[in-house]
Amino acid sequence: MPKLKKSTAKRKAKKLIKDYAKAGFNETELARREGVSQPAIHQRLNRSFVQESLKDILEETGLTDDALVKIMKDGLKAKKGKAKDHYARHKFLCTILELKGHLKKGDLNVEIKTDNRKFQHFEFKGKTGEEIAEFLTPRLKNRG
Repeated sequence: MPKLKKSTAKRKAKKLIKDYAKAGFNETELARREGVSQPAIHQRLNRSFVQESLKDILEETGLTDDALVKIMKDGLKAKKGKAKDHYARHKFLCTILELKGHLKKGDLNVEIKTDNRKFQHFEFKGKTGEEIAEFLTPRLKNRG
């Protein structure tokens, strides 16, 4: 496949992102609309120029890395009334781990590397979001 000119790549990326948004950020729906397979759409969305364009769009709307970190930290402290909202905390924690590449959607295995040591296959069943966050926070901070 020939390499696209930067201007062409940027234009195609913006169109793909716009179509993805119209499809409700659903890869399967976008694939149906485009007449291609879901893996083909997934591959397109993961191209570097698409990811760069998506990052630019997010930052233009104020969703910088710093803003996302603040939102996620607040999410790990979620409450429902006066009680801790463990479900919301768990969702935020899973999202953080997915974004950091430590957890695949629907997976219970987490891989974290710190100081050249590798920790694998933590089992989180029966643990609260707070317990998991307490365990992982220092390990994530060490990654820089």
